[in-house]
Amino acid sequence: MTKQILLFTSTFLFVFLWNANIIAQDKTRNYIIKTTLLDQTMGLSGNAVNCITQDRYGFMWIGTDEGLNKYDGFEIEIYRHTQNDSNSINSNQILALQADSEGKIWIGTHRGLNYYDPQLDKIFQVNLINANNESIQIIPVTHIHIIDNT
Repeated sequence: MTKQILLFTSTFLFVFLWNANIIAQDKTRNYIIKTTLLDQTMGLSGNAVNCITQDRYGFMWIGTDEGLNKYDGFEIEIYRHTQNDSNSINSNQILALQADSEGKIWIGTHRGLNYYDPQLDKIFQVNLINANNESIQIIPVTHIHIIDNT
């Protein structure tokens, strides 16, 4: 009796797993996965990628130690810090990226928080304040989590 149960269980598992494999292969057979290697030779600002996000328009945003990159599937546009320009990111070292429901891209850098507004095609630096309502000049922003209250 024990041998029959063991044989039945083994046969059932073999047939089940074999059929699951066929089904899985059948589901993925029609898909073509295309990958592209993005590096500095392809126009990326740097080879050390720290973070990636995708916006609601389909653009891939890639943060490196050398700037912010917007990739449309064909070309890369680079956003870099420009000294004394408040409409540039405040640092080239991009540590965190997050897209929000309004289409903005929030950018955490070695020197603070920024956001990109796609409607205006501009980057804005965010003034951070502490509990005493004092401005914080330099603070690395390594994580961004957006809470949607709608």
